[in-house]
Amino acid sequence: MTGPRAVILVPRREGFADRDALWAWCRPWWQRELPGIPVVEGHHDSGLFNRSAAVNAAAATAGDWDVALVIDADVICHPPAVLEAVRLAADTGRMVVPFEVRHNLDRRGTERVMAGERGSWRRWVARSFTDQHSSVIAVPRRLWDAIGGFDEGFAGWGQEDTAFAIAAETFSGERLLHLPGEVWHLWHAHAPEGRRGTPSAVRNRARVARYRAAWGDRDAIAALVAEGRAIAADRSDVRIPRVLHRVVPAETPAVAEDWWRRLGELHPGWRMLTHRDPLDPADWPLTSPVWPRVRAGAQLADLVRLEALLRTLQLSVSDGEAARWCPACLAKAKKGPAVWPALMGFGLLLLSLAAAVLVLARA
Repeated sequence: MTGPRAVILVPRREGFADRDALWAWCRPWWQRELPGIPVVEGHHDSGLFNRSAAVNAAAATAGDWDVALVIDADVICHPPAVLEAVRLAADTGRMVVPFEVRHNLDRRGTERVMAGERGSWRRWVARSFTDQHSSVIAVPRRLWDAIGGFDEGFAGWGQEDTAFAIAAETFSGERLLHLPGEVWHLWHAHAPEGRRGTPSAVRNRARVARYRAAWGDRDAIAALVAEGRAIAADRSDVRIPRVLHRVVPAETPAVAEDWWRRLGELHPGWRMLTHRDPLDPADWPLTSPVWPRVRAGAQLADLVRLEALLRTLQLSVSDGEAARWCPACLAKAKKGPAVWPALMGFGLLLLSLAAAVLVLARA
């Protein structure tokens, strides 16, 4: 008799160097320690990060499964405890948390751990928590389906995990089950939208308060989850994503990398996406059919940049040349989104050019 079919679901957004590095280290760790459980990423790439939407996307991509391990991309947990959580979730129908204590490592400790340091990590602990219901959780499929997944009405940092925990207790009729053990969280820079007082943080706290008031009422919880789907489908507060794209050859000179680094310093909290040759045509379905017709690398780079802009209104730069054509805008970037009014017209112009180029390329 085989055990439950488990999957690991990971909410992701690429383009943040520190977080990408953590996942590049954590993913092979999970694959090595739990080799029989597939890892499925779910991505949310526009507007404020919506962890709920990313988890739901991963759950849908994963197909048929009996138990989902929803993990963050910056944590590891004792494998035997995780496997026990899978078994208990399948047997009891409850949401299971395979730890009682979460340890947040500091920056230096994270660097040492990722460099391969062995021995106790406790000297690197910056803070510990004992009231957690996120980071790593095991959810049986029947409970997931009853709830309807995570509430996508939460956008920005925080509270969606608390809402899901309340929903899990409400629909299972049981408290969360915590197992003895620890989870280790690796250091990364904090998301700016997670600060107290930001509009998204205020909205998320208000929304989770409605979950707390509805605890135990299945109809009320179901209505909130459904409302969240409607909010996500017609969100009016989505802004131009803070993303910089560049398309570069396989090797770039040091001066180009220095420009790119300077842009990142001037845009704290922005995603910095590098599309480096060789590119996979499957990732660029709009323009790749005409790639064989281009006569220079610059033409190919233009097509890729324009397709990236067509996906969502974002900013594209050429090897850091924005440092030359818009120094005043880059200075304003230190103050956050003030750069966008100055660049809006430029972005719209690029979209118009993109549409024209794609039409001509396909002719």
